Amino acid sequence: MDTQQSNNKPVLAPAAILRFVLPSILCLILFLFPFSIDGNNTILAAALAQFLNEQLAPFLPVLILLIATSSATLAIICTLRRTDTGLLGEIFGVSWPWLWLRIVGALIAILVFFEVGPEAVWGAFYWIEV
Repeated sequence: MDTQQSNNKPVLAPAAILRFVLPSILCLILFLFPFSIDGNNTILAAALAQFLNEQLAPFLPVLILLIATSSATLAIICTLRRTDTGLLGEIFGVSWPWLWLRIVGALIAILVFFEVGPEAVWGAFYWIEV
């Protein structure tokens, strides 16, 4: 029996350490450190979200409609052609349940954008009273 113990500790490469440290520091700055912006204490992630919401507000309905319909269309094409290789195939070649969810999501986005169908789908304030 060999009684020698080997002290083979795993050595971490500097690139591996940086792949852990840099995102950790970014998350700390984004979510934990408070900042004072316009006299209000907030976190950086909330300030960035508010800025993007203000800047993109006029374009968001069209952007959401384009994303939903293109996702459903490409999923239909890739699923019917059974394309599951390449970047597009990996992203849009989905199983049948996911394909139907994308189609239903695109249809709801179309109904909401064009305000078609029942007001329960596209209305701003639809409350069910019980």
